[in-house]
Amino acid sequence: LRTRDIIIMVILAVALAYFLKPVIDLLEKIPSPFGERGRRILTTIVAMAGTVGLMVVLIMVIIKPLSAEFLNLVELNREWAEQVPDKFEEFQERYEHLISPEALDTINEKLGEWGAAILEWHAEMLKGVVLSGRYLIGLVLIPILAFYFLTDSRSLREGSARLIPAEARDTYHAMLSDMDEVMDNYIRTQLMIALGTGIATALTLYLAGVRVYLTFGIMAGVFNLVLIVGPIVAGIPICGITLLQSGWIAMLVVLGVFLLIQAVGGQVIAPKLLSGGAKLHPVVIIISLLIGAELFGVIGLFIAVPVVAALRVGVLHYRAYVGAEGSPADGND
Repeated sequence: LRTRDIIIMVILAVALAYFLKPVIDLLEKIPSPFGERGRRILTTIVAMAGTVGLMVVLIMVIIKPLSAEFLNLVELNREWAEQVPDKFEEFQERYEHLISPEALDTINEKLGEWGAAILEWHAEMLKGVVLSGRYLIGLVLIPILAFYFLTDSRSLREGSARLIPAEARDTYHAMLSDMDEVMDNYIRTQLMIALGTGIATALTLYLAGVRVYLTFGIMAGVFNLVLIVGPIVAGIPICGITLLQSGWIAMLVVLGVFLLIQAVGGQVIAPKLLSGGAKLHPVVIIISLLIGAELFGVIGLFIAVPVVAALRVGVLHYRAYVGAEGSPADGND
């Protein structure tokens, strides 16, 4: 495995640990004859086994309809290629008095280019996700690393603190606690919003008569984990497939509901659940996504923002520590 793959595995293991942490903390409240460490190990094993079991059940439940939808999607791509010119001609007939012929020709040409580019881009994204499954060793090591992060986090923290000068250890522990809070809140919040987005989008598409509602619902939920850019990337094919299958009115309804879902998740739920350290400026988020994609590919899009949020907390604590250390010296001069 390359260094990049190892870093990705560690970050995904940390994300899995934060995902399971609330469940494990809840299970630990159940009385047991084991000691504190034994209870932690047992509850971690139970939580991991339960998560794996739930994932297996979900896969078994959705694999058949999902497979059927993928076959439908192949057929729909052919229909799309045939219907796009007709849809554009219909649009042209309705609004030709508002747009010049030269502009219509340009739009027609660009629509073909953009449509091909979007389909090719989504195909490459899907290919990248599928090919990432070849790292079978990662699928084994990620839960193992997450297990140790969950059961030995205290010893790992204390061991790393020994590398820090004694006078800076209090600041170091405070920094780790704040990082822990930021990561915990961010991952839990984004997963909740992604799940809600996926379910709401799938239900909306189903009611709109879209045949591949499950596939695009899952895609909407997954891409919602990529802040700012993800919903746009997911929204384009969702609106396109709705337009082709159910018409303009259904497409506008789906677009309106999709925008409402994003507004509720991004402007109402997230600010209430995210701690201050996880709130980043949109420009910082976009730059983080670009760097994450360049360094780690598709997975980098998902891990960039929480990593930058944690680093921001570290920088703030470092600046506060340096400022506190410098204050007495400044006062003595």
